[in-house]
Formats: sequence, C-alpha cells, structure tokens
Amino acid sequence: MQWLPEGRPDLEKYKKDWTAYIGAGNRVRGIEIRELIVKVDGAEDTAIASYLLCVKTKSADGKVAEEENQETDVWFQRDGKWKVVALHYSPVRKH
Repeated sequence: MQWLPEGRPDLEKYKKDWTAYIGAGNRVRGIEIRELIVKVDGAEDTAIASYLLCVKTKSADGKVAEEENQETDVWFQRDGKWKVVALHYSPVRKH
C-alpha cells in the first residue's frame, strides 16, 4: 500500500492514516497469514511470531493490488495480557 508513511508512526497517526484511507473509498479485500511460526520462551511470558502477511486491497478507483510482507512480532505477557512490544515488516521481493 503506497499510502503508508515512511518510518514508524505512533498509534494516533496510524489510526488517522487508516481512517483517511478507508474514508477515501479504499477497501481491504482480504488478509491472509501464511507460514506462521510462533516461539514462546521457557517462562511463557515472551513470544515471537514470524509470518508472511498477504494483503489484497481495492482502491477507490477500482484498482486491485496484492502485496506480501514478511512480518515479525515480539509479544510480552504482563498482568495476564499479551501485548506487542515490537513489530517489523518488509515487502517480499518479487522474483
């Protein structure tokens, strides 16, 4: 999705950008997670998930786009709740 900003947005900017994207008539047509691998540490309070995130969108002008990203999330469990503390994704290079 070329509308995404460069760099690391905070949560409020992320919400604002998504709201504007959908408000402009763009749509997410589908999301699929492939090749999911989850590793949990021995204390069972830290987990790492890595996977391919496949997203299909349809822009307001009717163009359909598909992209595939490699994503890794780091989760910590605190007070009985799991929270993402770090996330990285990058586009899968097309051959």
